Amino acid sequence: MKTMKRVLALALAVVMVFALVSCSKKLSGTYASGEVLGSGVVYNFKGSDVTITTKVLGFEKVFAGTYEIYEDEKGAEKIKFTFEDSDASKYSGSFSFSEGENSVTIGGVTYNKQ
Repeated sequence: MKTMKRVLALALAVVMVFALVSCSKKLSGTYASGEVLGSGVVYNFKGSDVTITTKVLGFEKVFAGTYEIYEDEKGAEKIKFTFEDSDASKYSGSFSFSEGENSVTIGGVTYNKQ
């Protein structure tokens, strides 16, 4: 009887772990904004890691960090970026988020999957 309880408890724990892991939405691939006058932004998502490449007048700057997609208290989908580089402060924080078939919209700007 004790062995059966232990097996059942272990099975329940495994199911709970998989349920919690599957709750967080993850993106993969590269998404880019349309380039305007030599300027643009490219997001590269892999697991919970993100790389943002900004291009301004031919100069590129790359920021590496992490992201999380969640629902706020009003049920709106948000994306939160965390970067350690102080130059990336305008990209850090929470922004509105939606995902289309071949695009994502972050902070009101649409980025198309490459």
